[in-house]
Amino acid sequence: MNTTLNGLINGAGITASIREDWNNSAPDWAQGKARHYRVTVRYQKRSMSFWYYQGLGIDREPRPVDVVECLVCDSMSSYDSLDDFINELGLEIKSVADFRNYERQFKQLTRQNKSFTRVIGNPELIERMREII
Repeated sequence: MNTTLNGLINGAGITASIREDWNNSAPDWAQGKARHYRVTVRYQKRSMSFWYYQGLGIDREPRPVDVVECLVCDSMSSYDSLDDFINELGLEIKSVADFRNYERQFKQLTRQNKSFTRVIGNPELIERMREII
């Protein structure tokens, strides 16, 4: 039995292609403060593509296990509503722009989690990944 996330994803045949790119629509925190990557994760005959951002303090290229770990961690953050998302993260709404930004983040996280669940297609495999991390 694989006891590391890297071993589990390699054993299951989950792959990720990662290429550095630039996203002009990146979140404010990532503009000029992060490296931007375009990632495609594949499992069996399903795939998902998304933007991945890595802080400038990390001096190595992201690996597939890094990307999958982020997806697994994000998938454990399941919020029932935008209000739940804002409250649980302790976000402060000081303007309409703040609200719109949080709303965008909530919708993006919800879409990403659905895509990840669809791509993996195996709740037991997702649960095993969650247990490992």
